[in-house]
Amino acid sequence: MRRLRQETYSFVERLMGLHPAPFYLTEHGFPHVEKVLTNAGIFSEILGLSEKEQKILEAAALLHDIGNAISRKAHHACSVKLIAKMCGVKPPEKYVEECPGDLDVDYKLSELTPEECEAVMDLVYHHRRKTGFLKSDEVIPVDGSPVRIGLLRSVLRVSDALDIDRTRAQKWSEVKDRLPPESVPHWLGHLAIESHQVDVGPGMKNNFIRLLVKDYNAAKFKIHDLADDVYSSELGKKFDLDITLVKKSS
Repeated sequence: MRRLRQETYSFVERLMGLHPAPFYLTEHGFPHVEKVLTNAGIFSEILGLSEKEQKILEAAALLHDIGNAISRKAHHACSVKLIAKMCGVKPPEKYVEECPGDLDVDYKLSELTPEECEAVMDLVYHHRRKTGFLKSDEVIPVDGSPVRIGLLRSVLRVSDALDIDRTRAQKWSEVKDRLPPESVPHWLGHLAIESHQVDVGPGMKNNFIRLLVKDYNAAKFKIHDLADDVYSSELGKKFDLDITLVKKSS
């Protein structure tokens, strides 16, 4: 799923390294982005997305969290603001009015057309659960090609939510004594989930997004959020969520 220049990947990795997420968050750096890209690539192949759709999805997965460099609380809107700047297009006011700041970036997303940029900004804004439920059947023209923008929103949101396991909380021992109380359940929720896998049955039937969980109670709210993302989207028509309990690590 590499339809963008390596320079664009390197720029995003460098940008996120210069502006790391607050310590109290589980992993929100470039390793998280790489996992979201991997998840999106898996769904791209399973769902048979077009070349245009895959390119838009790849760009959105790569860029969805760059707004953390401005504001964590409004990072989805700030990501849109930065993407518009890199694309040389005017950012839609309805998306970016939530972003409280700005950042100078001189990188140009030359591999994206203006209409592709608009579609990427749409996906990036809607990857955040707080933006509400997704209309999954919407199709828009992008450079004359039909793009299932509703489906792509669903894939990006679920691909993001699926980075859910213990690898996101590897620094637990370093930060646990400094975390604000509201952050602790998020870290423990990730630590309670060993991994995930996507299983596809013959003829695209009996498909599962499977979580391997060692402590259901600790992981419960993470599981419920993921279930909301899956079943409120187009993916819920094609996949069931399966929870498999595994033995706790000794």
